[in-house]
Amino acid sequence: MHFQKLLLLLPCLLLFACRKHHEQKNTPAPSVTYTDFTNQPVLIKEGEPSFKLDIDGDGTDDFAFKGQQVQEPEHRYTFIYVDPLREHVHQQAITLQACSFARNAAIRLAIETGSTRYWSNSRGILVETEHFANGQQRDGQFLCAAPLYLAVKVLRDGKTYLGWIELRHQIVAGIDQIYIIKAGINKQPDTSIIAGA
Repeated sequence: MHFQKLLLLLPCLLLFACRKHHEQKNTPAPSVTYTDFTNQPVLIKEGEPSFKLDIDGDGTDDFAFKGQQVQEPEHRYTFIYVDPLREHVHQQAITLQACSFARNAAIRLAIETGSTRYWSNSRGILVETEHFANGQQRDGQFLCAAPLYLAVKVLRDGKTYLGWIELRHQIVAGIDQIYIIKAGINKQPDTSIIAGA
Protein backbone atom coordinates (compact mmCIF):
# COMPACT_ATOMS: atom_id res chain seq x y z
CA MET A 1 0.00 0.00 0.00
CA HIS A 2 2.71 2.43 1.02
CA PHE A 3 4.72 1.36 -1.99
CA GLN A 4 1.82 2.25 -4.34
CA LYS A 5 1.44 5.69 -2.70
CA LEU A 6 5.15 6.30 -3.14
CA LEU A 7 4.93 5.35 -6.80
CA LEU A 8 2.07 7.82 -7.25
CA LEU A 9 3.96 10.58 -5.46
CA LEU A 10 7.26 9.92 -7.25
CA PRO A 11 6.45 11.94 -10.42
CA CYS A 12 5.32 14.90 -8.29
CA LEU A 13 8.50 14.74 -6.21
CA LEU A 14 10.65 14.57 -9.34
CA LEU A 15 8.82 17.50 -10.88
CA PHE A 16 9.20 19.53 -7.69
CA ALA A 17 12.89 18.64 -7.38
CA CYS A 18 13.57 19.64 -10.98
CA ARG A 19 11.66 22.88 -10.63
CA LYS A 20 13.43 23.76 -7.42
CA HIS A 21 16.82 22.98 -8.96
CA HIS A 22 15.96 25.25 -11.91
CA GLU A 23 15.06 28.10 -9.57
CA GLN A 24 18.33 27.78 -7.68
CA LYS A 25 20.42 27.86 -10.85
CA ASN A 26 22.40 31.10 -10.77
CA THR A 27 23.51 32.82 -13.93
CA PRO A 28 26.99 34.26 -13.49
CA ALA A 29 27.21 38.05 -13.57
CA PRO A 30 28.57 39.32 -16.87
CA SER A 31 32.29 40.02 -16.63
CA VAL A 32 32.37 42.70 -19.35
CA THR A 33 31.26 46.31 -18.90
CA TYR A 34 30.14 48.02 -22.12
CA THR A 35 29.96 51.57 -23.39
CA ASP A 36 27.52 51.48 -26.30
CA PHE A 37 27.28 54.12 -29.04
CA THR A 38 25.39 51.87 -31.49
CA ASN A 39 22.37 54.19 -31.71
CA GLN A 40 24.55 57.26 -32.20
CA PRO A 41 28.10 56.32 -33.28
CA VAL A 42 30.83 58.84 -32.50
CA LEU A 43 32.36 60.40 -35.63
CA ILE A 44 36.11 61.02 -35.70
CA LYS A 45 37.59 62.95 -38.63
CA GLU A 46 39.99 65.77 -39.40
CA GLY A 47 38.48 69.11 -38.36
CA GLU A 48 36.21 67.63 -35.66
CA PRO A 49 36.94 68.10 -31.93
CA SER A 50 38.66 65.18 -30.23
CA PHE A 51 36.52 62.57 -28.49
CA LYS A 52 37.57 61.25 -25.08
CA LEU A 53 36.55 57.85 -23.77
CA ASP A 54 36.48 56.62 -20.16
CA ILE A 55 36.54 52.90 -20.93
CA ASP A 56 36.66 51.60 -17.34
CA GLY A 57 34.02 53.95 -15.93
CA ASP A 58 36.20 55.40 -13.16
CA GLY A 59 35.31 59.00 -14.07
CA THR A 60 38.65 59.79 -15.78
CA ASP A 61 39.13 59.79 -19.56
CA ASP A 62 41.49 57.06 -20.79
CA PHE A 63 41.76 57.55 -24.59
CA ALA A 64 41.34 60.48 -26.99
CA PHE A 65 40.48 60.04 -30.69
CA LYS A 66 41.31 62.85 -33.12
CA GLY A 67 41.76 63.71 -36.78
CA GLN A 68 44.67 65.92 -37.78
CA GLN A 69 46.16 67.42 -40.95
CA VAL A 70 49.84 68.03 -41.70
CA GLN A 71 50.78 70.15 -44.73
CA GLU A 72 54.00 69.38 -46.63
CA PRO A 73 55.37 71.47 -49.53
CA GLU A 74 54.01 69.18 -52.29
CA HIS A 75 51.23 67.26 -50.57
CA ARG A 76 49.43 66.89 -47.26
CA TYR A 77 48.71 64.11 -44.79
CA THR A 78 45.61 63.49 -42.73
CA PHE A 79 45.66 61.20 -39.72
CA ILE A 80 43.06 59.73 -37.44
CA TYR A 81 44.71 58.52 -34.26
CA VAL A 82 44.12 57.23 -30.74
CA ASP A 83 46.03 58.80 -27.88
CA PRO A 84 46.31 57.16 -24.42
CA LEU A 85 45.71 59.97 -21.93
CA ARG A 86 47.24 58.42 -18.84
CA GLU A 87 50.37 56.45 -18.01
CA HIS A 88 48.49 53.29 -17.10
CA VAL A 89 46.44 52.90 -20.31
CA HIS A 90 47.80 51.25 -23.48
CA GLN A 91 46.69 50.08 -26.89
CA GLN A 92 48.25 47.34 -29.01
CA ALA A 93 50.40 48.66 -31.83
CA ILE A 94 52.82 47.80 -34.62
CA THR A 95 55.43 50.55 -35.06
CA LEU A 96 53.37 53.80 -35.08
CA GLN A 97 50.10 52.16 -36.10
CA ALA A 98 47.43 50.91 -33.75
CA CYS A 99 46.66 47.20 -34.33
CA SER A 100 43.30 45.91 -35.43
CA PHE A 101 41.63 42.69 -34.33
CA ALA A 102 38.79 40.93 -36.15
CA ARG A 103 35.52 40.19 -34.36
CA ASN A 104 35.77 37.18 -31.98
CA ALA A 105 39.59 37.32 -31.87
CA ALA A 106 41.08 36.68 -28.43
CA ILE A 107 42.82 39.67 -26.88
CA ARG A 108 45.42 38.47 -24.39
CA LEU A 109 47.78 40.25 -22.07
CA ALA A 110 50.83 38.31 -23.32
CA ILE A 111 51.83 38.97 -26.93
CA GLU A 112 52.54 35.84 -29.00
CA THR A 113 56.22 35.00 -29.41
CA GLY A 114 57.59 36.34 -32.68
CA SER A 115 54.76 38.89 -33.10
CA THR A 116 55.60 42.48 -34.02
CA ARG A 117 52.71 43.71 -31.89
CA TYR A 118 53.39 45.35 -28.54
CA TRP A 119 51.51 47.31 -25.87
CA SER A 120 52.01 51.05 -26.37
CA ASN A 121 51.31 54.11 -24.26
CA SER A 122 52.02 56.40 -27.24
CA ARG A 123 49.77 57.78 -29.95
CA GLY A 124 48.67 55.12 -32.45
CA ILE A 125 47.63 55.91 -36.02
CA LEU A 126 44.33 54.32 -37.05
CA VAL A 127 44.23 55.70 -40.62
CA GLU A 128 46.81 57.76 -42.53
CA THR A 129 46.07 59.34 -45.92
CA GLU A 130 48.61 61.02 -48.17
CA HIS A 131 46.94 63.52 -50.53
CA PHE A 132 48.55 64.27 -53.91
CA ALA A 133 47.37 66.49 -56.76
CA ASN A 134 46.30 63.38 -58.71
CA GLY A 135 44.98 61.13 -55.93
CA GLN A 136 45.30 59.68 -52.45
CA GLN A 137 47.20 56.87 -50.82
CA ARG A 138 45.98 55.29 -47.57
CA ASP A 139 47.68 53.27 -44.86
CA GLY A 140 46.63 51.90 -41.47
CA GLN A 141 45.09 48.79 -39.95
CA PHE A 142 41.56 50.22 -39.72
CA LEU A 143 40.86 50.70 -43.45
CA CYS A 144 37.71 48.61 -43.51
CA ALA A 145 33.97 49.25 -43.37
CA ALA A 146 33.52 46.01 -41.41
CA PRO A 147 33.92 46.35 -37.64
CA LEU A 148 37.51 46.13 -36.41
CA TYR A 149 38.63 46.21 -32.81
CA LEU A 150 41.35 48.14 -31.01
CA ALA A 151 42.85 46.14 -28.13
CA VAL A 152 43.36 48.17 -24.96
CA LYS A 153 44.50 47.56 -21.40
CA VAL A 154 44.09 49.52 -18.18
CA LEU A 155 46.45 49.02 -15.22
CA ARG A 156 44.82 49.62 -11.85
CA ASP A 157 45.85 48.61 -8.31
CA GLY A 158 48.55 46.28 -9.64
CA LYS A 159 46.10 44.45 -11.91
CA THR A 160 45.51 44.62 -15.66
CA TYR A 161 42.08 44.87 -17.29
CA LEU A 162 41.79 44.07 -21.00
CA GLY A 163 39.25 45.63 -23.33
CA TRP A 164 38.36 46.53 -26.90
CA ILE A 165 36.96 49.47 -28.85
CA GLU A 166 34.91 48.74 -31.99
CA LEU A 167 35.79 51.05 -34.90
CA ARG A 168 34.49 51.37 -38.47
CA HIS A 169 36.10 53.28 -41.34
CA GLN A 170 34.34 55.15 -44.13
CA ILE A 171 35.44 57.41 -46.94
CA VAL A 172 32.95 60.20 -47.69
CA ALA A 173 33.82 62.62 -50.54
CA GLY A 174 37.48 61.59 -50.23
CA ILE A 175 37.56 62.26 -46.48
CA ASP A 176 38.40 59.49 -44.01
CA GLN A 177 36.00 58.98 -41.14
CA ILE A 178 36.21 56.60 -38.19
CA TYR A 179 33.13 55.75 -36.15
CA ILE A 180 33.33 54.50 -32.57
CA ILE A 181 30.50 51.98 -32.18
CA LYS A 182 31.03 50.26 -28.84
CA ALA A 183 33.64 49.51 -26.19
CA GLY A 184 34.01 46.74 -23.64
CA ILE A 185 36.35 46.06 -20.73
CA ASN A 186 36.74 42.85 -18.75
CA LYS A 187 35.99 43.35 -15.04
CA GLN A 188 38.04 40.23 -14.28
CA PRO A 189 41.72 41.28 -13.96
CA ASP A 190 44.52 39.60 -15.93
CA THR A 191 41.96 37.74 -18.05
CA SER A 192 41.69 37.65 -21.85
CA ILE A 193 38.67 39.10 -23.64
CA ILE A 194 37.03 38.32 -26.98
CA ALA A 195 36.85 41.26 -29.39
CA GLY A 196 33.23 42.35 -29.77
CA ALA A 197 31.85 39.96 -27.14
